Amino acid sequence: MGDVSYPQTVVWDSLENFAKSKPSLALLDDMANHLAENYVSGGEVDIYALRSESVSRRDKQHENILIMHQYFLLYEELSFSMNRGDIGRLETTFPPWISIFKATGKHKYSSHMTKYLTDVHFVYPPRLGRAVRYNSLVCPTGIFDQFRGVDWVEESMINLYTKHTFGGSGSNYTKARVIEESTLIKIYHSCHRTIEKNFCLTALTSRHAAPDLTKTFAQMLEYFKLNGPNEHKAGRDSAYSIPDMLDKGEHLLFNIAGKSEVIDDDSIDQAIEEEDLAVEYS
Repeated sequence: MGDVSYPQTVVWDSLENFAKSKPSLALLDDMANHLAENYVSGGEVDIYALRSESVSRRDKQHENILIMHQYFLLYEELSFSMNRGDIGRLETTFPPWISIFKATGKHKYSSHMTKYLTDVHFVYPPRLGRAVRYNSLVCPTGIFDQFRGVDWVEESMINLYTKHTFGGSGSNYTKARVIEESTLIKIYHSCHRTIEKNFCLTALTSRHAAPDLTKTFAQMLEYFKLNGPNEHKAGRDSAYSIPDMLDKGEHLLFNIAGKSEVIDDDSIDQAIEEEDLAVEYS
């Protein structure tokens, strides 16, 4: 199963053989806990301690993978809870995302997410807070696992309709304007095609069928077998070291050790502008 080791007497040499063994739910749960504890930054895996070791003992590629797993799992949890319409589960993902947004200079996102959690749980009356929370996600199609943020519905259905119906006949409707915007549209489509090709996705359209990642997983498995990113190989170098944004964000939020000792990455602009601190009230 890739290059991930698991302390069991039975060894599966492929995902197909593992599936044929019909693993129990208890085994899957046990394996999931083992993977989360040993192959994800945080918890049992101290990324700071790993990066403090000598160069000859460090595996910089493996360190990058540990942090990437953390980021990917945070996104997976966020996406899963949103699609299911589980607002309670979704809110549990907000604190780490608040820290990440803070570390990457997205102060508005961080401030408004913090304000949202504070308002619905501590400021609003209980019934109002419940109404806001349970209307933050909507499912316009009524299809299972297709909840969306209410702002997505407003942008795609209400605002688009309003702009189309009441847009008038000004410069936005002229041939010159269409030609001017066409280049941007082509760039946008090109970006989408590049992403789809990189992930080995077929049917390059804006409306896809249910995702089929069979080829993607097969190529990933070959990459894992060849490079072993989940194995620790002492002395392995990397062209880039992925920063621990979650840790940086927590330092900024709580001002641990002072900002001057925390902001050590010149590539990240931590300057807080006045508009970032502005809070909009309806």
